[in-house]
Amino acid sequence: SSRKVEMLQNELACTREGFDVMKHKENQLMSELETIKANHAESVAYATQQEDEFRTKLWEAQSAKLAAEKELGEKKVLLAEKEGDEKELVEASEVSEAQRDEMK
Repeated sequence: SSRKVEMLQNELACTREGFDVMKHKENQLMSELETIKANHAESVAYATQQEDEFRTKLWEAQSAKLAAEKELGEKKVLLAEKEGDEKELVEASEVSEAQRDEMK
């Protein structure tokens, strides 16, 4: 009977040791999982920040492009007006030359 109690105590000790090993492994895995979750959250936050920064840069580039496009259009209009003025001046001088020729 005391032999049986001793065997049960040994089995209990082995089982407790097995339990302690598994409990330690569980704690270790839970800790690793928390680290992975934290790293994931950090990665997502970083990626979101990067995305926001690039969206801002893109918006700035698009705004600058639109401003340059507007300026280009305005300069084309000015150039066309200047070219038109010169053309009108040339035409006017040609007309006055023709009129002078007619008067002769």
